[in-house]
Amino acid sequence: TDRELIDAEHAWRVDNGFGQSPNQAQERHAAGGHRQLLAQTSTRPSTQGQPDDLPGSLEGQAAAGIASSQIWHLLRKGAPWTRRVAAAESAPPSEVATAESKILDDNALNDTLPSAIPLQVRTYLYQATKGDSFLVLTVAVPKKDAGGTSLVAFARLIPYAGDMKPLTLAAADSFAPAQPENSDAPNSWLLFQGAVGAHPGRYTLLAGVRDPASGKLGMVRQPLEVTNFSTGSLQLSTITLAASLKGPEAPTAGEGKASPFYMGSFRIIPSLDNTFHQGSSLSWYYQIYNAAPDPAAGKPNLTIEYNFLLKQLDKAKNEWKFLPVTKPQVVSNRTSQVEAFSFQLVKPVQGKPGSGWVVGDYQLSIKVTDEVSKASVTQDLPFNVVP
Repeated sequence: TDRELIDAEHAWRVDNGFGQSPNQAQERHAAGGHRQLLAQTSTRPSTQGQPDDLPGSLEGQAAAGIASSQIWHLLRKGAPWTRRVAAAESAPPSEVATAESKILDDNALNDTLPSAIPLQVRTYLYQATKGDSFLVLTVAVPKKDAGGTSLVAFARLIPYAGDMKPLTLAAADSFAPAQPENSDAPNSWLLFQGAVGAHPGRYTLLAGVRDPASGKLGMVRQPLEVTNFSTGSLQLSTITLAASLKGPEAPTAGEGKASPFYMGSFRIIPSLDNTFHQGSSLSWYYQIYNAAPDPAAGKPNLTIEYNFLLKQLDKAKNEWKFLPVTKPQVVSNRTSQVEAFSFQLVKPVQGKPGSGWVVGDYQLSIKVTDEVSKASVTQDLPFNVVP
């Protein structure tokens, strides 16, 4: 099957090997190949106008939707796929005696954490080899509060289970900045990303940033559940709504070096607040696990359905509801288990309802059905469109 399976002990190392991936059983013990396809828009997606502009009843509008010919041909005219194979090189991350590791030691049990630098942490989980999961950590700091761009990010996963050791990301290269995004004036956040392989289970995540010049610190503590993707049931990775999604392309880091903000050959800058401006691109990336192979073809047979809903006022009931603004976008006979999409949120033309994406609160619903096992899984993602 075409999927992206990560060797948790050697994360982000990729070689330029091509060839068939191992079968599903073998992939639980060795790195497998993957096929990646970024859909380019061939027609523009549209939504209806503001709730007050909707013709007829909400029920009728939701049923009518927008013609599928006004959407895009999902995965029909995409960029050529590329295959990369995760390879072994270095040992798993271990304790490193740095200023950051000492900060983690000193604050591990503190109720009050340093807060001179505000920060947010986002986590993304994927399946790895040997029953492990691959955790990607994005640390974000508002530029206005950063005091500079030379911040150092660090983190530690403290397991609930007594027989598991903490995982520390505090070496000089544990986190890397998003460049050129961090240097772009319009971007209001500084982003740093690191990753580690982790056993499924419950953890406490302790993360922070340090300004070496001023000595200022900021730290957060939050619970984390590392998903077990090796249960055999149909599952999805974290679905990342992206501020930027590019690919397929080769990572900028040299062979054997970490390539933060890359998953395989896709460069993904995650959106922190899932807010997108009219005229910008709405993009997302995810992986599908444990799809049963078709006995005849030896590959999965997946149907993927996308629904876009807009929060609208049901005047009859005087309540707000999420109602469809397009017909369901259905992609059938998919064999790839890596999905990446990007399309423009076209600004509507004044006086022409249905000509673009109006300002509002939306929900993207993704349903994946395994046509072999008849299992299905659904995830809903909220996002906002602003002027």
